[in-house]
Amino acid sequence: MEPTVAAQLRAIRRLVDEAGADAGLGEAAAQALTLASSQLRRLEGAQAARLPFLVEDNRAAAALLAELAELVADLAPPEPSPADPEAATSEAAAASRNDALRELLARAVHELPADAAGDAARARVAELLRARLARNPALNRPPRSGAERTGTP
Repeated sequence: MEPTVAAQLRAIRRLVDEAGADAGLGEAAAQALTLASSQLRRLEGAQAARLPFLVEDNRAAAALLAELAELVADLAPPEPSPADPEAATSEAAAASRNDALRELLARAVHELPADAAGDAARARVAELLRARLARNPALNRPPRSGAERTGTP
């Protein structure tokens, strides 16, 4: 789909940057536009990283679900068709698969046995979710450039 979300964010950021360069702006307005530009830049980066994140997250969740299927019946994740290139190239397809896999993980946590094997499996799910949070581009800020560090936080 053109223009992409990242392209739209970039265009909006350019407009904000142009408005912020107006010498007639007051200090507060200029700072507000600088902050808006920083947020738009962060969103651009997060959006660009979203598909690779989802594809990797789907791979990791599917692998864990395959392991957990030994303990919980009917847990094996549905596999995308190998002939379906959307599985790794469509953000919508990757997001939909991600939702389905996370629902299966939630079900697994609930249905795992109340024994040592179930506890170990729950710990693996928790580890996967912590790693997912750490990698999620929508939740994590990219390193700021030197120019941004000198501005108002």
